[in-house]
Amino acid sequence: MPVTPRVKRTITRIILPLLLLALLVGIRYVQQRPRPLHVVARYVLKVYDAEGTDNAFQQNGCWLSIGLLRWSIPKSNRQPVTMAFDSWDAKTHWQVTAPAATQPERQRMAYEMFRPPLEYSPNGHYVAQLFTDGSQIRVLSWHDGKPAVAIKLAGVPGQLETDYRLYVTDRGQIWIHSAFVRTCRLWCIGGRQVATGTYTTPFPPYNGGFYAYQMAADGSVLVPEQIEQMSEDHVSQYVSLDVRKDRVIATPRYTLNGHVQVQENGVISFRRTYYDAVGKISEAAARQRLRTPKADVANDIMLYAQHLEVEKKRWVIPRESQTVMLPDGTSWSIITCRKPVPFDNATGWSGLDDGACSADGQFLLMVEGERPPVSPRYLPTLARVPYVKDTLIHRLRPWRLSLYERPGKLRAGLILTDVNPADPRGEYRAKIGKEFYRINGWALSPDGHQIGLNAYREGTSQFEFLVCRW
Repeated sequence: MPVTPRVKRTITRIILPLLLLALLVGIRYVQQRPRPLHVVARYVLKVYDAEGTDNAFQQNGCWLSIGLLRWSIPKSNRQPVTMAFDSWDAKTHWQVTAPAATQPERQRMAYEMFRPPLEYSPNGHYVAQLFTDGSQIRVLSWHDGKPAVAIKLAGVPGQLETDYRLYVTDRGQIWIHSAFVRTCRLWCIGGRQVATGTYTTPFPPYNGGFYAYQMAADGSVLVPEQIEQMSEDHVSQYVSLDVRKDRVIATPRYTLNGHVQVQENGVISFRRTYYDAVGKISEAAARQRLRTPKADVANDIMLYAQHLEVEKKRWVIPRESQTVMLPDGTSWSIITCRKPVPFDNATGWSGLDDGACSADGQFLLMVEGERPPVSPRYLPTLARVPYVKDTLIHRLRPWRLSLYERPGKLRAGLILTDVNPADPRGEYRAKIGKEFYRINGWALSPDGHQIGLNAYREGTSQFEFLVCRW
């Protein structure tokens, strides 16, 4: 049958434009979909409690800015520790074995299990280890796998390696202080030069003799803290540290109310209020003093919410913003939503999971909850149909580990099919390739193209580090 002019006009004016529109929508949908993650390398973690008598395990590795640092887990300090470094391209660049202690130590209590103190510099190039050897402290460090420091110090009698805190700067300087005792002993190691000092906290002990200390990673600030049951009852003291030849001079400045955090640049932040040795300073001044520039991730926890009636239940659809603040003071933000929360009162809030940011601040990795892909004002009507509700809220926009690129373009994602905060094997369940994992941590490479995951692989009873690309 010949095609009539009317049919031709219908095809030309209606069908072809609709097909073209569908093609454009399909292309746009494919472009907007996040790229999947592909495993390019995996490393097995050692389980601390092999018999499974409790849920704790000791992670024998950590993500650095330049790659993955792994180490063995000996049962005591009388056994050597082997360390290996793998870059983000899944290549092992160096491996070293630290010596073991030669002298006996005091009997350990049940809770004093051996955990070799390992610390690394912010840039990842220096790695240091501390362990007790009789009455001495042995400190070793390596620069990109090559020996840098090997020294013995006179320790505090009766203390184990877990009674000391270790810090390493980007230049290889090592800071050590004793913990839990009222008079804190201080060491600063720079090459073959060792400076020592002490500081006695003015606070009474907590819980039968326990003293809490924090130190800035660069050794500029020591913070003794009096701990009470509530954080508002904490009292902290700002103590400046200075090295003069072979002495570490500790100078108390003032006290602060409430729990504080000590930043790498020696500035204390409490509820986004910044201090230095003189007193309170502005955020802009604090950022100018950053010695290791890096991007910060800031999120608001108390948020405005929109309330909806869905199936005779009141729901909160919170709109949340997450801002990436660059070292130069500029920022970019993305808008994300969390899973709708049942709500009975007049106000509500929800929080964001910890994210990871690339070194230049161009990429942001974060967890997003379920959210509807349509305007919330249409949900009360559409959600009355169970299948439509399930499609709109659960299938099209599920829980996801999302990677955004400045100024907010979604680049890659990993769908999280199950959420169980009480599961010690991992809070999020995800499928990568053909295998299922429980995810309990993540990291991002400096260029934003590799994602590191701490995961438990189902069916194998083992924890792993995964390096993924998108």
